[in-house]
Amino acid sequence: LARAGEPSLLLRFSYDRERETYTLDEGFPTVINNTTSETLVIDRDSRGRIWATWTQDGEVYVNHTVRKGLGWAAPYVLPVENPQVKRDISAVVAFGGDRIGVFWGNHDETGGTYNFAVHRDGAPPREWGPVEAIDLLGSADDHLNLKAGADGTVYAAVKATAKAAAKAAFQRIAEL
Repeated sequence: LARAGEPSLLLRFSYDRERETYTLDEGFPTVINNTTSETLVIDRDSRGRIWATWTQDGEVYVNHTVRKGLGWAAPYVLPVENPQVKRDISAVVAFGGDRIGVFWGNHDETGGTYNFAVHRDGAPPREWGPVEAIDLLGSADDHLNLKAGADGTVYAAVKATAKAAAKAAFQRIAEL
């Protein structure tokens, strides 16, 4: 549950090989948002801009750095069709050498879908491609992890609800 007045911070550290210690870099921490959330995920695009995503008040939010990571723009709702969520989370991943993607689930008692929206590096920050809805037999749940392959493939590990797994099994049996 998001709560205002409890900021999410970005910290950056430098490693001293000789002393084998980390020190907080000058100008850090920086404030990503002023709201706590269940999760907050970051990744860096090919131009060095850091992107963050989280869910708040039933919507998917994003933010990005300005001034080489020493400041953040104002957080905003992901500017795509249907950025709503019900009890779910979002994640961000850099992929394909020039894109950043936001992935989120939208589940309820009957199942739900996952959604994916893409932004091209260097495009205006609020310019996102259309949403691709991914229906995994109504299995959306609030557990997900993203990784990008060297070839631009995005991999998503997601949790399927027991109800969805049973539905998939029955559907498979019906097809036999």
